[in-house]
Parts: sequence; C-alpha cells; structure tokens
Amino acid sequence: VGDFPFASDSDRAHWFASLLAPMMRGVIRGPVPLTVYEAPAPGTGKSLLMMVTARVASGRTVAPAALSSNEDERRKAVLAHLGAGPPVVCLDNVTGTVNDDVLAGVITAWPRYTDRRMGGQSLMSVPAISAWCMSANNATMSPDIARRMVRVRLDSREASPELRTGFRHPNLTAWTEKEAPHLRAAALALVWAWAEAGSPAWDGKALGSFESWSRNVGGV
Repeated sequence: VGDFPFASDSDRAHWFASLLAPMMRGVIRGPVPLTVYEAPAPGTGKSLLMMVTARVASGRTVAPAALSSNEDERRKAVLAHLGAGPPVVCLDNVTGTVNDDVLAGVITAWPRYTDRRMGGQSLMSVPAISAWCMSANNATMSPDIARRMVRVRLDSREASPELRTGFRHPNLTAWTEKEAPHLRAAALALVWAWAEAGSPAWDGKALGSFESWSRNVGGV
C-alpha cells in the first residue's frame, strides 16, 4: 500500500484496522464500524485499496456490491449478504448523501440482525459478524452513519490522479491475488504477537458503540 496517497496518519491507521478487524472477529465482542474509503477526485485508488484489502482480510475474493436507492432492495440485499456470512461486504462507488436506517442498523447489530422477511410478517434473523466497507467520492454521511464509521481518505493532490505512473506493483490486483496467502500470514503474525504479549488493550479514547473493536484492534 506504499503507493496510496493517505491523507494523514489516522487515515493510514484506519486502513490498517480495516485489514485486521475481519481476522480478529472472534475476539471483537461487539460491532465493527463501517470503513469509508474516500477521495476528492475519481482515479485516486480508493476502490482498488478497498478491494485488495478485503481480499487479504477475508482470505477470499470479494465481489463489490452497489448500495441501492430503493429501501426494499437495500433490505433484501442486506439480508442476502449477511445470510451468506462473508467476512467483508464492500459497497462500491457510493455517491450523494448516505442516510440509510437499514445500513446504520446493520453496522451496530451484533451478534445477529433481525428484520421482517420480504413479502411477509415473519421475522428473519441472520448472523451480523461481517465487516462493512464503502468507497465514495465526497459523499455526505448522515449523523447516524457518521458516528458509525471511520474514514480512510486518499488525496493525491493532483488534478488527474488516474494518470499517475511508476507504481511498484503496476497490476496490484493480480499481485495481491498471487501474494494473498503471504500477506494474510504477515497480518496474522502481528495479531499473534499481540496475543502473545497478553493482548494489551488500546488505552486511548474508544469509539462509542465500538469499544471492543477499539480496545482489541487498537491494541495491535
């Protein structure tokens, strides 16, 4: 990830947390915040960073999904995603204002999410252990979403970031696919070292509703 233009150290730290959280899900006794990958201009690499991170974090290829503008379609998609039990769900190229009660409810649901079955009155309960991420171009988040998210902002400070060259891995997707077992092993080695050290907890201010995530992922 050395060629990605993280806007600040905190953005890089949030990226690192998004890599570790799916692999630490068994020790995070609570929800995981939404990770929003954003940039001021298209072509900065936010979707690429999100997808290669999800590939390593989940141990499998992850297909990006869209965030439907129709509430019923969003509810169906959410239940379908959670029912499949993926380690990571990626919402790609989200624009405009994100003000979605369904998404907000899913992010803070743990360990299960319950909603009415489509076309009926009975309830359906599915595991809510997936980590959610989203790529967006200057999208506006509602207060409910904003308090449930951490930001990974990229800023190349170039007018046409898609024209950049000289990357150490010109085809990062193919390279990540090839090296995914080694990259995942390296990340897990860090988690193992943390566990061997006694699982020290992050001693900074915890993100409200995500205290276990803050303590454990922050501890690594």
